[in-house]
Amino acid sequence: MLYSIYLLINFIIIWIIWVEDIRTLLLGFGLVAAAFTISIQDVAKNLVGGLVIMFNSIYKVGDRIEIAGKKGDVIDINLLHTTIMEMSEWVSSDQHTGRLSSLPNFLVLSNAVNNYTKDFSFVWDEITLPISYDSDWRAAESLIMDIVIQETHMMKEYAEEEISHMQRKYYILKSSTDPGIFFKLTDNWIELTARYVAPARQRRILRTKISRRILEEIQRSEGIRIASESIEIARFPDTGLQRSSIDHSSLDNSSFDHSPFEHK
Repeated sequence: MLYSIYLLINFIIIWIIWVEDIRTLLLGFGLVAAAFTISIQDVAKNLVGGLVIMFNSIYKVGDRIEIAGKKGDVIDINLLHTTIMEMSEWVSSDQHTGRLSSLPNFLVLSNAVNNYTKDFSFVWDEITLPISYDSDWRAAESLIMDIVIQETHMMKEYAEEEISHMQRKYYILKSSTDPGIFFKLTDNWIELTARYVAPARQRRILRTKISRRILEEIQRSEGIRIASESIEIARFPDTGLQRSSIDHSSLDNSSFDHSPFEHK
């Protein structure tokens, strides 16, 4: 940037020395000014975006954000760009890809910014389990709820503390962090969905831990069966077609002896 300004100043000095017509000189100044304005337009927008980020505390180093379709952990912020450790993309769930992404700061001026860790470091997560209609759904509900409570009771307390702090800063109604089980009836099975709070940075780890325990307990139980999509055929439709048998011995092989090209 400084090098470009240095070249521009030198160009103006040379222009003044060699151009005698004042009108040509003014026209040249106008063209140079227009080109300079266009060239620094993005730089100016990035500077404004950088100031907005810093003074409005939209995010800071260490926050997990998502903006303009890019998601990751913020590792550096300067006046022009924000650098994140990228997440998702070809990697499933909330894990890093190992790639660094540099985002221009002007993105915050025209895009929604999702911050997963600012003021509240937890997210609500859900696990859905389909069970067959002949399963003991009450036992399944109790089994899942017990596991979720055991695995999230400490996180629930921390989440409630953070919500209390947020209520002093934002208009937030009292929200329960207690886990819950929700039901949905489908054509093929009963869906039990467990909802609970999870640390934003450990959502996948906690989900795996809970899912593993649920599978282990269901394997030990006798009245719960995980459902899968199946098709039950009540009867074959009557098409009116009959299967015919062919007596190969009755075929006259001599009819195949002559080629039609032999006829005259």
